[in-house]
Amino acid sequence: MSVELRRFDVTSTQYDSTVTSENQIGPDVSIASAPEDYDPGRVGLMLTAIQIFVTGLTTYIVIAICSTAAIGYSEGLQLFGIALASTPLTVLAFLVGLPLRLAPRARRWWREHTSWFLALLGLAVVCILLSYVVGDAGPIKYDEADWPLVDGYVPEWRLLIPSLALMAFATMHLRLPPRRRHQPT
Repeated sequence: MSVELRRFDVTSTQYDSTVTSENQIGPDVSIASAPEDYDPGRVGLMLTAIQIFVTGLTTYIVIAICSTAAIGYSEGLQLFGIALASTPLTVLAFLVGLPLRLAPRARRWWREHTSWFLALLGLAVVCILLSYVVGDAGPIKYDEADWPLVDGYVPEWRLLIPSLALMAFATMHLRLPPRRRHQPT
């Protein structure tokens, strides 16, 4: 009676139908990243949800920095007020850019011109920073004797709010440029 032993080769990509799961070491585990399990629609929805969250978080952080520089941290309810200010910006940025995701011609343009959204994001950041040095930006001053002479630094709101909207739009619809594929010579 001869027993044939087979060795499991991890470098081999050949499927051996004679080896059953009982003969292998370890449990029979299906691979989640197999090509038949890949659903581009599900991945696209997940990436959209991540982009919505990142946009909301980014606008929340920028508004929090601007408001604490302007009036200082006053109470815990201010955190909810900042969230109430960043939520409409996020929803508006998503709705304005929805044709980029749904219309085929707009989607094609969007994918071909990814650098425009990087430029928009850079412009928004520059305008947010400029809102602290142009127009009516400056320290808050009180005339009453009981109050401190200066209590924060207020940005130019007429520049800050459109810059926040532009930043939310650029962040919501930002796609990284496609990677160049190596062409074998």
